[in-house]
Amino acid sequence: MAMMGPEVDDTLKAKLRILINHQNALIMKMDRMVLTFDQEYENISLDDLRNNLPKQEPRLIAYPYDFIGGGGTKTYYKILIYVGPTGCNPRDLMLYASNMDLARNEMNANMCLSIDNVNDLTEQWLKTKLAN
Repeated sequence: MAMMGPEVDDTLKAKLRILINHQNALIMKMDRMVLTFDQEYENISLDDLRNNLPKQEPRLIAYPYDFIGGGGTKTYYKILIYVGPTGCNPRDLMLYASNMDLARNEMNANMCLSIDNVNDLTEQWLKTKLAN
């Protein structure tokens, strides 16, 4: 009997394909070996989103973002953010980290970021990452 690898839930797949609006966010979680939809937010800033994340559980976040660079140029990003809070179960952290590619491919992300302190997840943090 072949061992099944991780997969993406069909509901999540559909939501990731249509995720294009700036400041909409999809929160994903692992349920055994399936990446599933957790929560969806419309018109939410990273600051507000941060307050809706579990403090001691990892999550993956799909976050489209329009970044205006120093020269006034606008770049559209589909960002995957891995939130792996310090102090989480190492097995859970590894499970989420190892499935980032699965989420990235499904949402066609053009930027992947990770953060280990939920409190640092701010718009300023994101702008700093995108400017580098």
